[in-house]
Amino acid sequence: MKSIPETMTELDPSYPSRAEPDRDEPLAITVRERAGGATIVLAGEFDLHGFEPFTETLQELIDEGPARIDIDAAAVRFIDSSGLKALLHAHHRVATAGSRLRLVVVSDAVRRVITLAGVSDDLLAPD
Repeated sequence: MKSIPETMTELDPSYPSRAEPDRDEPLAITVRERAGGATIVLAGEFDLHGFEPFTETLQELIDEGPARIDIDAAAVRFIDSSGLKALLHAHHRVATAGSRLRLVVVSDAVRRVITLAGVSDDLLAPD
């Protein structure tokens, strides 16, 4: 039987790590401007690492003052609570600025998370 290590440096290297796995696809953000609004196209993994770049992009758009901001999240293959929080904060910030934000296209992963969180009526554009 193995003894419990006294320090972290004594951990058995064969023991599985709980460290964050390599991220396969960091969040890619593209903005497509159009008359009266803009679409933010998201692709990849929307997690803590994507929170700040997304909110910075959103703030730049809010500063420009479009009447409507749409989000295309069809290519988001993973979203966690940080991504959901970013979307909810975005919805609030855009509404406070007098604009409108809606998710117009979403992947199954995004739809599942926002539905489980009970915020699909707030975020999803009507079909």
